Amino acid sequence: MGPEMRDSPIATLVYARICRRNKRTPEGLRALRQALSQASPLDQVALLHEIGHSLDAIGRFKEAFKAYTQANY
Repeated sequence: MGPEMRDSPIATLVYARICRRNKRTPEGLRALRQALSQASPLDQVALLHEIGHSLDAIGRFKEAFKAYTQANY
């Protein structure tokens, strides 16, 4: 992922969704987790929801639930 995407939570979300749909979920998860630490609180909610969707897609249900819980807290 290029430096311009690291500055854009929306671009990271789109990238992660594309990765998930193309069976490259771990790659998308890495990008989401990197973006999470630098995102605003509102953007963190969206990133955490996508982390939950991505984890759910690969069968990591407990971790997905934790991400959804963090997003909704």
